[in-house]
Amino acid sequence: MEMDESARARKERVPKPVFASDKTKEALVLMPFDGSYDDIYQFGIKDVLEKRGYHCIRIDEKSFHGQVIDEIQRSIVESDVIVAEMTDKNPNVYYEVGYAHGLGKHPILITKQANTLPFDLRGYKHIVYKGEIKTLRSELKSYLKWLDQTSPTTNKIIRDPTKLKIESQFVLIHLYEADEPRPAIECAEMAMGVFTVLTDLRFLGYVRFYGLLLPNTPIHLTEIGKEVAKKLVEPVEYDKLQEEVVRKKCVKLYQAEELFHRFGSQVEDESALNNIAWFADLSTQSSHIIYGPYEILPEPGEYIAFFKIKIDDNSLADFILLLDVSGGSKNARRIRGIEFDKPHKYQLFALKFRLDAIQPMEYRIFNVYKKGKIWIDYIAIVKSSALVMPVGDPLERARVLG
Repeated sequence: MEMDESARARKERVPKPVFASDKTKEALVLMPFDGSYDDIYQFGIKDVLEKRGYHCIRIDEKSFHGQVIDEIQRSIVESDVIVAEMTDKNPNVYYEVGYAHGLGKHPILITKQANTLPFDLRGYKHIVYKGEIKTLRSELKSYLKWLDQTSPTTNKIIRDPTKLKIESQFVLIHLYEADEPRPAIECAEMAMGVFTVLTDLRFLGYVRFYGLLLPNTPIHLTEIGKEVAKKLVEPVEYDKLQEEVVRKKCVKLYQAEELFHRFGSQVEDESALNNIAWFADLSTQSSHIIYGPYEILPEPGEYIAFFKIKIDDNSLADFILLLDVSGGSKNARRIRGIEFDKPHKYQLFALKFRLDAIQPMEYRIFNVYKKGKIWIDYIAIVKSSALVMPVGDPLERARVLG
């Protein structure tokens, strides 16, 4: 059946959905509106960017209504790549670069002479092309190639939750559990008040937001963000390991009373490994209960830190503890009260981490909720390769997992 003209017209007016993979990458060039830069823009920058699949534009090429500054700010927000020509120390370009930095974006700075770049900006990625378009093209191609290789669609490492900052992990978990866009101010509170975490997550492709980043700007979790967040909230199978297996396989075991402490005291505890535990009343302060010991591990690789803990009240659905690893590696895990099977019974909580650099390590427990009491027995560090889960024999798997 043929569609009548009015129906066809209505259908054509319906906007097609735009998917991330279909969206043209946007590039913005910040430079003085000066004819002497036209060749540099057209042949040294724009031609290179467009051949890499970017839609490249300079503000003076745009048609728009309203104030120029509003359009510049909007373009900076929406651009995937920003190139800024810094040679003439143009105050407008300086303002625009500063605005981009305030959003957590870092423009590619280019200059004819290195000494024209302010000292504070020399630590950022920049290209000195000495007025040579050929040099500029070559350097810009190299940078864009690196940028493509580290984008969230091509670099699988970037999807590993353990590579994210702890604050970023908290924001992703918050958005995932809310299952709807949340205001930026609410997300920033989860990131310990740090708004730049949101711009970092947008650069990685984990969240999206439109327009300026204001307190009430809705923050959306992308599909990639959901994939990463899901890994952060999935139950940890290693939590179920038998304690005897953990102690047998560990390369380090630290009794809680032997570590450093912000508050609490040593107590006798018959259910602890050596009949001694570290006890703390969580209502007294929000701080690290234990931390340290600043010792190195034998070699780089994949590890698991096992925290043996018990509490007096497992009815709370709120996050009450933050377990984290710091030093040659960083990762964190938040624990809810209801994750404890029983009150007054020790339980193992596993935190995986990858050690890339041999540095003094810290294993910490932070009091988040300020309610209840906690006893800590020990922290055991095990190489992941020593805990390969048996899959062939269900009886052996049941014995190891308990």
